[in-house]
Amino acid sequence: MIMPTSPLGPLGVRRGLLPARCELVRLADGSTAVLKDFSAFEDPIRRALGRIAARREQRAYERLQDLKGVPRLLSAHDRPALLLEWIDARPLTERPPIVDPGVFVAALEDLLGQIHARGVSHGEVRLAHVLADSGGRPWLVDFATATVTDVRQPSTLYRLQRRLDRYGWLLIKQRLLPGALTTRELEEQRRDRALAFLFRHGTI
Repeated sequence: MIMPTSPLGPLGVRRGLLPARCELVRLADGSTAVLKDFSAFEDPIRRALGRIAARREQRAYERLQDLKGVPRLLSAHDRPALLLEWIDARPLTERPPIVDPGVFVAALEDLLGQIHARGVSHGEVRLAHVLADSGGRPWLVDFATATVTDVRQPSTLYRLQRRLDRYGWLLIKQRLLPGALTTRELEEQRRDRALAFLFRHGTI
């Protein structure tokens, strides 16, 4: 198990139903990582939900461990907490400069396709969870609400979340490329408009 040696500073708190505290830490080899701690709350209900979220997120990261565009899981702790690879990138909520939004949006669609092909649905594809690095590549983080399924017999929840992921991607495309949605994509949006209320619990 890889253990952090010293804290470098807080990264913020994941709010909502499954809260967690994120902290930038230094490892013994001098590298930087993110410690995502689901146990840093006194409320017993939140702590119980944190344990569930940590297990879900761990399973998702393990399934996606070698996929470019998803941070690597370095180790899991009993607290419960996860130690994750630090990605030098900024969330879309901070409006990072993206040289070619069209290339970025297409790369994000491809990344989601690869994630889904491994039987993982994210469930919260929104601006805060999509990062852009200096090379203009997308990264997807925060898999606390993810579902991991058998790709041969995908679960109902996985199929629903896959639609939510697609819906989130359409909203991001609409934000970065105004007016670029195709007729088919606009039809997808209308079809899944009833799912939109799930996004009102966060900021996109």
